[in-house]
Amino acid sequence: MHASRVRIPDPQTNTASGSARYVSRVWHSGPPQSIGGDTDWLIPCGALENGEIRITYGALTDLASDCTAVTGLLKVYAECIVLDEVRIPPAVQFLTFNANSADYQMPGRALFLSLFMMNSSSYDAISAGDFGNVRLDLGQGDVVPSIPTYALQSAFQDDMEVVEAATFQGEPRGSTDINSRQVNHASSTALATADNDLQAVIWTPKRGKLTKQPLAEASARLMWDGSQSSAFIAVERILAQTNTVVSQMGGDALRAIGRGAGRTLPKTVSKVPYRGPLAEFFPWQTDVGA
Repeated sequence: MHASRVRIPDPQTNTASGSARYVSRVWHSGPPQSIGGDTDWLIPCGALENGEIRITYGALTDLASDCTAVTGLLKVYAECIVLDEVRIPPAVQFLTFNANSADYQMPGRALFLSLFMMNSSSYDAISAGDFGNVRLDLGQGDVVPSIPTYALQSAFQDDMEVVEAATFQGEPRGSTDINSRQVNHASSTALATADNDLQAVIWTPKRGKLTKQPLAEASARLMWDGSQSSAFIAVERILAQTNTVVSQMGGDALRAIGRGAGRTLPKTVSKVPYRGPLAEFFPWQTDVGA
């Protein structure tokens, strides 16, 4: 979703009994394509002492219609990066909403990183005219002022420099809008029309900055004028963190390495101290003291 294309391929279709399927997933704790994204979202190991990873699974019939049992082995790997300071990441929240009307409000004060629309939680195909023109108001005027879905999708693919294959598509302009391609998993030497199952509304572009992301002070209101009366909405946003929360996470990390704290400041790409109004949504850095 971050990149508008497949970054890690799924296995080719093989539903024979006893056949192994190797599936990989990577979780980024923030948009990796953003400027500073290689370190902005890092989570200190000491702050994870009481953390956990929860994984949910789909139905057995997602593998094959006649599947009655499956045995699997799960391996989890973490990439560790060594820094000369402790980094406290923003409070990034990934969540979904079931919008039961074409005028839907998502409560909460947050800095929005991305918002995507789907027909339903089953990711069924979006047809031409389902969403039509989309409007997004974050309480301070329209961020998306009633723009056709195909124009949003084209802008998203251009921002992400998407190539012709290995992409996904949102609402098509019509039944002959089959421009995007993806691998045909039923035939490894063929391509197929990209699935129309994920419609971009807002996103973090390549080299995007936190200070340029739209802020909802109290609520986000999503509207559309197509024939689809409901939607499944996927949102990535940053919640505000108080100084107390930042200090607690930094303290947990420092105690784990047996060191004291130095200065704690908002982390900026320019290294210039930040004096703007969005510090509570920023990553923070703490110098390691004695």
